[in-house]
Amino acid sequence: MKKLAVVIVCLLLAGAAAAWYFMRNTDSARDVLPGNAVMVATFDPVEFTKECGFNLLDLLDLAPNIFNSAKKSLGIDLTKPAYIFTSSTGATGISLNVKDADKLKQLLTVVGFPSEEQQGFRWVANKNAFGCFDDQKMLLFFNGSDKQETLRREMMGLMNQSRQDGPVIERLSQQKGFLRVCFSCENADFRKAFSGIIPDFDDAYVSAALRAGEKDLTFSAQLLAPKGSTLLDNQNFALRPINSSLADFAPANPTFWLCANLRGETILNYLKKNSIRPQLNAILMTLNVFFFDADLMLKAIDGDISIVVPKLDLEHPQFLLTATLNNTDFLKNADDWDETFDGSPMKFRKLTDTDYLISYERQDLYFGVRNNCLYLAANKELADSACQQGESNDKMKASQGKYLDASLDATQLIKSYAPVALMLGAAPQLYETVDAFDQVVFSCDDPQSIKLSLTTKKPVKEIVKNLQGLISEK
Repeated sequence: MKKLAVVIVCLLLAGAAAAWYFMRNTDSARDVLPGNAVMVATFDPVEFTKECGFNLLDLLDLAPNIFNSAKKSLGIDLTKPAYIFTSSTGATGISLNVKDADKLKQLLTVVGFPSEEQQGFRWVANKNAFGCFDDQKMLLFFNGSDKQETLRREMMGLMNQSRQDGPVIERLSQQKGFLRVCFSCENADFRKAFSGIIPDFDDAYVSAALRAGEKDLTFSAQLLAPKGSTLLDNQNFALRPINSSLADFAPANPTFWLCANLRGETILNYLKKNSIRPQLNAILMTLNVFFFDADLMLKAIDGDISIVVPKLDLEHPQFLLTATLNNTDFLKNADDWDETFDGSPMKFRKLTDTDYLISYERQDLYFGVRNNCLYLAANKELADSACQQGESNDKMKASQGKYLDASLDATQLIKSYAPVALMLGAAPQLYETVDAFDQVVFSCDDPQSIKLSLTTKKPVKEIVKNLQGLISEK
């Protein structure tokens, strides 16, 4: 019996290995990826249908006319992954699996890609792209019309090579999702964009994926680096773990909220070096010279910060910012703060010993200190309730330990626009689809990773079917 069991196990393992080998090689588009690629992305339509709870028959039922027409005319195998990559030479290419080479040739001719046959491949080109294909796969490079001879040699090598592996490709395969991407941080464009933030690019990669769950679409990204890299030292990042100390001061169900843990000096340095608006530094300078020491107030921030929009009002914006303080030294000279300066567009008024009002270009900003917290509010109602014990925000409490957490009520955001609200009211099926969206959630469990999710009240499968019904009606 034992020998029989061993034989059965060996046969099963051999069968699984054989199945893996043959299935692996049916994805011919994967075979052309260069092992030294600096970026690779892939979209797998079958994986998408599986994640959403569909099977292939469901997919055909959802859009039979579109899918069958595409299947007949494109010549591309729509049931297999598609890839886009950047080679080490800087060339950007797309690789696709071919279903019918003759139909693909006809399609390319119609859309302005005349073809010719050379060296066992069919070559196509126009002013924007240059490519080739055979009966199994197609490779297309962009913006290469002036380098066709150089690209031709590179493409011949890729089309004839056996399947390659490499650091980017290996990390790409470790992600789960129907849309995946991985790229090296040593890419010149990435270095230029993040040189002031990321100190060490050696052997570092960014890997990301988009996945469909039962009731969510989730994008996740992670910064990967070797053990001992400074990129893994969280002390190098401005964000710190959230304490959830402000959860009791926040409204229970706001339209939008964001929570982080920061040092005010970091914020001040960022504002001065990276002004979103040119007048930001002028506003800070005006406050410092004529009213109070705004720099000292920002430096006093040390701990959790929350930004809350209780209700979305486009005509009268609402927001409440609350920040933990480590001192109130900026209040020491409050009695001397100027209330009468006429040469500035900014007006200042003292309301109480710890509460103040600033008016600038017909906009009011209330601020003050309560319960060792600084608050900034867009109106008096929010200012009166700031830093006061109220209904606890359970979601904000759950942020403890994360480095950043935020949530947006997707339905309320869409319905806040009057034209959209009117359109939804006139189309019940469209209203049902929009109302199925719940929250947009953004979070960082650590400084090296981010997650962005669109959560839904109904299964994603039902929402997609409802959308198909809307398309069919039209």
